Amino acid sequence: MRSKVQTITPKKAAEWLEANTTNRPISKPVVRAFAEAMKRGEWIVTHQGIAFDVNGTLIDGQHR
Repeated sequence: MRSKVQTITPKKAAEWLEANTTNRPISKPVVRAFAEAMKRGEWIVTHQGIAFDVNGTLIDGQHR
């Protein structure tokens, strides 16, 4: 397993989300709430990241 903190561009996020075939659908209200928290400086990096399978498919964290 490998972990790292990095900034994801909107373009890269869109690419990953497009290949999101196994997660529940994106919740626009959740995304909006997270974005607003980030704008207010309230976003805190935690141990919960995003995860990909061996094929590069996003399998966890589509709202993060």
